[in-house]
Amino acid sequence: MSTTLDLMEYANDAAAQAAYVTNGGVSANIKVLVVGGGGGGGGYSGGGGGGGSVEYNASFAVTAKEYAVTVGEGGTFNISGGADGTNGNNSVFDSITAYGGGLGALGGGDNTRAAVSGGSGGGGGSSSNTAGAAAGSGSNVFAGGNSSGASGNYVSGGGGGAGAVGQNTANDTTVANGGIGVPSNIYDGSNIYYGGGGGGGSYNHPSYGGAGGAGGGGHGGEGTAGTGGTNGTANTGGGGGGGGSTSTGFTGGSGIVIIRYTTTDFIATGGDITVDGSETVHTFLSSGTFTIIAPLQSYSESTIKEQGSYSLKGIGAITTSLNKTLTRTIGSPIDLSAQDMVSFKMRSSRTGANIKIGIHDVGGTTTEVTPTIAVADTWQTINMSLYAVASANKDAIDSIIITIVNADASNTFYIDDMLGENIAIVTTAYSVELRNKSFQFKQYLTPFVNKIQWEWNRLGGCGRCQIEITKGYRDIIFSARDDIQIRVKDGSTTKLVYRGYLANITPMLKVGQTITLDVRGYFDILKKIVVHNAGDTLSYAAKTVAFMADDIADTFIVPNTPITIAGALTAGAFEADAMDFLCTVDEALRTLAELQGDIEYGVNENLVLFWETESTTINNKFFVGNNVAVLERKVNWDSLVNKIYLIGGEVAGVKYKKTAENTDSQAEYYLVEEILNNSSITTNSVSAQYMSSILSERAQPKFSFKAQIKNTALRIEDTVPLGQVTFYDASYDNVSLGDLIGSIIGETADGGSDITIGETGDGGSDVTVGRSFSDQIDRISYKLSDTPGRFNIEVQLGDTTLETAAKIKQLELKLNSLQATG
Repeated sequence: MSTTLDLMEYANDAAAQAAYVTNGGVSANIKVLVVGGGGGGGGYSGGGGGGGSVEYNASFAVTAKEYAVTVGEGGTFNISGGADGTNGNNSVFDSITAYGGGLGALGGGDNTRAAVSGGSGGGGGSSSNTAGAAAGSGSNVFAGGNSSGASGNYVSGGGGGAGAVGQNTANDTTVANGGIGVPSNIYDGSNIYYGGGGGGGSYNHPSYGGAGGAGGGGHGGEGTAGTGGTNGTANTGGGGGGGGSTSTGFTGGSGIVIIRYTTTDFIATGGDITVDGSETVHTFLSSGTFTIIAPLQSYSESTIKEQGSYSLKGIGAITTSLNKTLTRTIGSPIDLSAQDMVSFKMRSSRTGANIKIGIHDVGGTTTEVTPTIAVADTWQTINMSLYAVASANKDAIDSIIITIVNADASNTFYIDDMLGENIAIVTTAYSVELRNKSFQFKQYLTPFVNKIQWEWNRLGGCGRCQIEITKGYRDIIFSARDDIQIRVKDGSTTKLVYRGYLANITPMLKVGQTITLDVRGYFDILKKIVVHNAGDTLSYAAKTVAFMADDIADTFIVPNTPITIAGALTAGAFEADAMDFLCTVDEALRTLAELQGDIEYGVNENLVLFWETESTTINNKFFVGNNVAVLERKVNWDSLVNKIYLIGGEVAGVKYKKTAENTDSQAEYYLVEEILNNSSITTNSVSAQYMSSILSERAQPKFSFKAQIKNTALRIEDTVPLGQVTFYDASYDNVSLGDLIGSIIGETADGGSDITIGETGDGGSDVTVGRSFSDQIDRISYKLSDTPGRFNIEVQLGDTTLETAAKIKQLELKLNSLQATG
């Protein structure tokens, strides 16, 4: 059963953009300088043009959008007997307007044009309209200077600047300079002047007109020669100089807009872009558009899609999109309480885990997945597990949230075909989940599984698992150390029963074959972590086993692995005078457990390290697979044996599981297989009712045997080659026993025969350990060897004072593989 989430289908781009809302996009402040164009100078010994107003905002709030930028042109000059000149044009950025400077007055001739206010006022004329214009609109504006009148050299007033008024002509021999502009360091940190007034012109002065004000003001024209005047400097807002004895004045300089902001705040386009330290500068010398790019944008995509009319297209900008979100509100919340997962298709221009997808429930819970994209620009199926999500946290999904979690590069991504689905758990009511090494869900393997077999080690918790994958494995992307979880149905919920990491894949050798996943329990990690302190032996003096186990776990396991510890590791009060460790964590814990005795330790399916007193009930020792057949096993031991641990393999295509415990000192143990035909996995003890019913059909197994004996220093020794016994006594060194041993007989607690290693298979002489070992046997257990169909039986002896036993370092005998019948 599937439920389609309201994610993809839109009629047009506008609908898609309206449907997804960013989490504020850009909300930043910028520095802005806006300068209006300078006013034109008056002709015929006219007044200087006024400087454009200079507007500065050190903290102008912006968002992600387009901003129109207008850069005002400079004003034209007055011409005697010709067209009127003009003020400078305004420059504009959003709500900021810098007004153009005022026109300078015409000095004489056949027109009588007065100075004009704009930003700063134009200067007064020499023979008529002698008054300078008043300051106009805007910040930093001043009036133009006055002329002394129509006599003598006929000199005109200077144009007003953004920083001061234009000069007056005190007499007919003194020229008038334009008013100074104002400085700004917004461009590169050094002060640059803007908005200077134009210098006044002169009719008869023999050498020069008034100087332009700092900030781009033009120079006034000379007297009799009629030359020497200049236009206002471009992109300064400086006023044009007044004319000399000729009819024309000079044009004002154009304005400018400069924007500066912290580079990491956002990405923008427009103008000439430079970077100054940690800030970016946009300089507009002419009109244009300043565009702040949204760090995360969404669109409808009609071409690149998997189904329907549209997919969702998202674009994340480099750096600035980090932690930004797209949120899609679902009008009518969707009930996914009956669904096991959400699946969708995704493609991305970047590989790796860069985008997190979440579904939000009205109750406040967000369920998320961060997909790992293996191949760029390729559709990939993503699954988000809902197994562990309570119904109350998925029964009213009201929004979909997309979050950028890595923005080291820009990323264009697409999402389509989002469904809430229920995946049926096949055959034995179990499911297999594939997760990445960070435990984020990737997909279900259940539909592809042909066979599963796993073990739960008594020591070590979750053991080895092998999963056989058949059809569709090309649709699965496996990575090193992927997390594998096996769950079984438990009423309306599921229970985690096995967990391990992907250690190896046996590939398909020819068409039609399967691939096999080799999965290892997380306890295996502890075999790779070395216990030492700064390269030296880790030493303890007068510490208990509990203290040392806790300290090693807290120091080496918890910081370096995903394994956690549920409370303190408890043990008895055994205290060692001195203990030195230069080994793996696995070896250290094993040594401590042996010192304490009766300790079970390992890592369970919840990745929790357990360390507890050995229990009397054997649980979770099972082997499962499809189409499990019935198979019985018989083991003969004396009443001294108190526990047997069995994890099965596969023999001649038969799969089996069972655990048993000698609760009534029976001499025979029957490990009886049961067909896995229900939703639960049981580990019932073997009872007497099985024994009478299967005697005639039981198999006669031959087992591999391993006996490991502690020496007097209580150290765990390394293994020796199969079939070889090593003694401390040189006369017994390297005795070859062959690989067909007849029997092993143990003495009972109340007396009986000594343990004897029987005759070798090749008819050689018997090898007898001429001492009684039975009193020293602590524990006997089975465990699955690396070879399917073969068992290891481990006999653990306790502390010994027997002379011969103390000399034996280790005994390991290889026997025939298990033979099965039935």
